[in-house]
Amino acid sequence: MQSRGRELAWDVVRRLFTIAIVVLSGIALLGIVLAPWIVDNSLNGSLTRLRAPAVPFRDRYFGTDADYGLDSLAASPATLVLYPSGVAAGPITVGLGLNGYSRQVKMTRGGQIRILP
Repeated sequence: MQSRGRELAWDVVRRLFTIAIVVLSGIALLGIVLAPWIVDNSLNGSLTRLRAPAVPFRDRYFGTDADYGLDSLAASPATLVLYPSGVAAGPITVGLGLNGYSRQVKMTRGGQIRILP
């Protein structure tokens, strides 16, 4: 009787681990399919799209007739690869200007954002 109980317990554990492996593998494959993202900051706007098929998800304009109404927007580099984990392929510096006032914002590879003096 006791050995049947152990066998049943191990059978339940095996099934749970199998389900966990299948679910986690599905999540990993979903991450691979959806990664990485590209943000293009050229021409006073940003375009977010998938890297491989170049399918656009969001296109935002930051010009004078938009909600933000910026006079200038420049990014170096103009294109940045963002991975699903939030890590970028490299740092980016964005310059913003409005009515003669300008600021630079820098994002590091790990996602830290600083306003430069």
